[in-house]
Amino acid sequence: MLCSLLTVVFYAASSLGDKFISAKLDCNAREFSFLVSAATALFLALMLPFLGWSFAFSWRALVILLLLIAFKIGEFYTSAYLLKTVSAYELKAWLSINVILSFLVDLGRGKETFFWAFIPCAAALLVGIGMIAFAHRSEGEDVKKAGFLYILISLAYIASKFLYGLAINELNLTSEASRVSVLLLVMVGVALLQLPFVRFKTFFHKKGLLLGALTRLPNAAGL
Repeated sequence: MLCSLLTVVFYAASSLGDKFISAKLDCNAREFSFLVSAATALFLALMLPFLGWSFAFSWRALVILLLLIAFKIGEFYTSAYLLKTVSAYELKAWLSINVILSFLVDLGRGKETFFWAFIPCAAALLVGIGMIAFAHRSEGEDVKKAGFLYILISLAYIASKFLYGLAINELNLTSEASRVSVLLLVMVGVALLQLPFVRFKTFFHKKGLLLGALTRLPNAAGL
């Protein structure tokens, strides 16, 4: 119970850190992706002596790893855009759709059993998401376009998160790889891919950059 509560606290702190990096540091999508992935990779690497390394390289594992990197970049890019204007909690609220989708997928695979309480719970979640989405649609052509773009990018955000979850579940996290090892490789891959697009002359002059990097520590600790 205590570990579960600590995990929630760590991820909540990490979400607020993402908001800080995107909005306060004014990082664009590439800078955001680089900072978040590089900092997380560093903290995960420091934990490896205590958690151990486990990753069996194969063509299958490599393909899944490349997909995970692509989905994680999609998540970071959409997060960077959305967190410019919305709160971290609002962004996480969209992930409730993934709860519904994950249950339906597991139900189709025979891993879950249907229960009638799912219907009102899912309906309540969708109504809540609808209220959030509707709040971003107001009068005026420009505002309506912005609201539509917000919904579109939010859907892309949850899609990248959902596909990441599907892909990582294809790995056997007991014999093929450990979750920490996979995430470390993903973060290193994202950081290397974003590295050529970061303008370091301006990037390292951002005030609060170190604090932004430190906000990724709770994310690594939450694992």
